[in-house]
Amino acid sequence: MMFDYSRQNNLVITRRKERSAVLFSLLMLLTSYSAIEFATWEAMGSTDADGDGLPYGLEYYINTQPQDWDSDGDGLPDGWEWQYGLDPLSASGINGSTGDPDGDSLTNLNEYQYGIPANWDSATTPNQLDNGVWWNGTVPVSNWDEESAMQLIQGLNSDGADEDPMGNICFNTFDDDHDGMVDSWDGDNDGDADCSSNDDDGDNLTDEDPDGWDTDGDGMPDGWEVANNLDPTSNSGDDGTSGDPDGDGLINLYEYVNPAWDTRNGTTNPPTQYWRPGPDNRTNTESPCNPVLALGPGSPPCSLFTAEVDGITYTDPNNNDTDGDGLNDSYEALVLLTDPTAEDTDGDGISDGVEVNGSYGNPPQASDPRNNNTDGDQFDDGEEDTNFNGVVDANETDPTRIEDSGDFDGDGIQNWEENATCTLWDVADTDGGGVSMMAPNFLQPMPPIHVHLPTNYISMSSHGFP
Repeated sequence: MMFDYSRQNNLVITRRKERSAVLFSLLMLLTSYSAIEFATWEAMGSTDADGDGLPYGLEYYINTQPQDWDSDGDGLPDGWEWQYGLDPLSASGINGSTGDPDGDSLTNLNEYQYGIPANWDSATTPNQLDNGVWWNGTVPVSNWDEESAMQLIQGLNSDGADEDPMGNICFNTFDDDHDGMVDSWDGDNDGDADCSSNDDDGDNLTDEDPDGWDTDGDGMPDGWEVANNLDPTSNSGDDGTSGDPDGDGLINLYEYVNPAWDTRNGTTNPPTQYWRPGPDNRTNTESPCNPVLALGPGSPPCSLFTAEVDGITYTDPNNNDTDGDGLNDSYEALVLLTDPTAEDTDGDGISDGVEVNGSYGNPPQASDPRNNNTDGDQFDDGEEDTNFNGVVDANETDPTRIEDSGDFDGDGIQNWEENATCTLWDVADTDGGGVSMMAPNFLQPMPPIHVHLPTNYISMSSHGFP
């Protein structure tokens, strides 16, 4: 009996071990399966099947479509919108394709598609971006936070939005923080906490966020650069602040806003001008600045500044003579101070180029393109040079010489009348005949006429005549 009991006991122990082994094997299988499932879900959460720049996990939380790169159908990838703080579930207002939240005259769709290569995405896969998001366009917004842009909770664990404009702004000659002081003359370095770094807070993340109004930080808005065939993502060479693609001597910044700036330090004479980037409280040109109408700063008005008479405050950076008057833009804007966008600054009918190169009278001289009455007589320059060709032709008077007014030779005929009738304005007897060209004065009474009759005069009244 003892033997049987012992055998039975061993059998129970063996079966227990077998069950434990089976349970352990099942546990191992379940653990492995869980690990595989977890890894699968983890992998799924980090994948981006539609190529819109957002992983599945983030799309799940913000409720965008993980199998469609453009959940709201506005042509903008969900990830691109989320990056810049736009709503990927709204196709209207500032969030849609036609929105312009940074005010640079480029729509959101323009900003995303700027510089995008042809055939970047295949039409055969409408719900997937084959090459992913095009990240090299222009920035569509201002005041965004690059450090936390792709987080679920934007702004979390970062030091704020748009901490510092892109690049080293301590020596860019701009008043970036709009406090009236520039570069090293500004105690806070124009708002750049660390001039030598793009990571001002030292967290190993770039925290200098480009302002969407001016992606490349050259002082000119993206929309203006695109409209004038400049690259809004490059601030160097012909595309940058000091570029001059048309070779007219006028840098791009002066082409964007004519150089009669309204931001300047009035403690110097002439006032020192400084540039304040937009879009708000930015530098503008003095407009109007019209020397003929006596409008603008200075004494006399507009005497020290480039004229601006037509409401157009920018020139064409790819055309060295924007107004087509025959004068180089920089020569007008910086030397003559005429309006480089107006063919006839003083409005006298004679183009600026003709006036500057005029050959009036003897010795020949030019008229003043900023003064519609160069000689100060009663006639505008265009009333004297009636065919506007820069010389004194027959039946015209000289717009550069005041002798057109008055009666220099005292012959009773105004100088301008003599010029118009080919008599000499400075000689009383043009033909030398001994009789001056005295004009008759019909307002003076005629002198009495004394007639001496012969002694044999017979009165007509005696013959019945009254």
